[in-house]
Amino acid sequence: MKQTPAAPVWRKAAVVGSLWASAEIVLGSFLHNIGVPVTGTILASIGVCLLVASHQVWPEEGLFWRAGLICAVMKSISPSSVILGAMIGILIESLLVEGAVRLFGRNTAAYVAGGAAAVSFTLIQTIVLLIFTYGTNIVELYSRFYQIAASGFGIRTIRAGEFILLLFAADIVIGVLAAASGIAIGRRAARAPDRRAGSETLARGSASLPSVNPATRFSIAWLAFHALVIIGGMLSFSLLPLWGAASILSAYFAVCIARYPLSLHRLAKPGLWIEFAVVALLASFLLGNLQSREPGWSWSGLAVGTEMNLRAALIVVGFSVVSVEVRNPKIIGWFIRRGMSEFSAALNIAFEALPAMTAALVQGRRFISHPFAAIPDAIRSANDWLRAYEKEA
Repeated sequence: MKQTPAAPVWRKAAVVGSLWASAEIVLGSFLHNIGVPVTGTILASIGVCLLVASHQVWPEEGLFWRAGLICAVMKSISPSSVILGAMIGILIESLLVEGAVRLFGRNTAAYVAGGAAAVSFTLIQTIVLLIFTYGTNIVELYSRFYQIAASGFGIRTIRAGEFILLLFAADIVIGVLAAASGIAIGRRAARAPDRRAGSETLARGSASLPSVNPATRFSIAWLAFHALVIIGGMLSFSLLPLWGAASILSAYFAVCIARYPLSLHRLAKPGLWIEFAVVALLASFLLGNLQSREPGWSWSGLAVGTEMNLRAALIVVGFSVVSVEVRNPKIIGWFIRRGMSEFSAALNIAFEALPAMTAALVQGRRFISHPFAAIPDAIRSANDWLRAYEKEA
């Protein structure tokens, strides 16, 4: 079946989404590897800057959500083991910027409002994800831990909830600055003279979409099974004793490791087990006797920590294997048959542009040390690439 060519707005969104995905791959991997705790905020602010800057060059209606959708899908087929949270975050960030511009018009106030909402959403997503992963006990654990830390640092006037509000306010400020930077960067890129020389050389990847390992065994039934186990596993903690829930989940983990050995490499990372150990240790000392104001080790606290870690392990393993099954060609084909062939064509463009967009970002290695300074050249390179692509097409 002949694929429908992508409309102009989809072609531009493909290049912007590919540029955004390059930032997620290059800078995101670097920050995660060195353990930066505010990686989500940094990546969201760079994403906002890229979106707003690109809109100064291509002021197309619907550019933001299309670029976010493409970036999210490109993130979904990356080698990362757990990507659903990142996909959701990317898509919602783009929708927030899109909504602000649709509501207030194409002006500075709209960009700033959208940027503030998009970056501050990362904190909301983190809190919701922590509660979903570890259960509501994580709230009490945070409160107890904050009280001890605040007492140690002599902080008497800021409560645990107020500290969260301060973080939220900081994210809003960062979002405003990211949007303002995007406006300045985009206008600078739009005013720059055309770089005709070399713009007709089209750098593209060897394939429009990455190939799937032929040995991968996809199954709709397995996808449904994993969804049911994730939901049932969460309910098991309230319906069964801890040892019963642990037994069921241990059997599920064994099945997943046997069926998806290459997709659960995150379980081999020491950082995950260190995180589990820290949660168990803190819970043992802080959550054993919730009525007592003095922390102390207890078996009941250890049981709470164990439950929290089992919930976290279920999320890690469950979503890792789900991210494999959703790549089933039958599922992808179902969406394309439902009239999404234009989106599929845009994805082809995005993956063709990915090598060039990555090279544009990391040129001179400035993107790691000065990411915002590297964005104007990257956008101009993206514009050159798109012109060359359209000329050849």
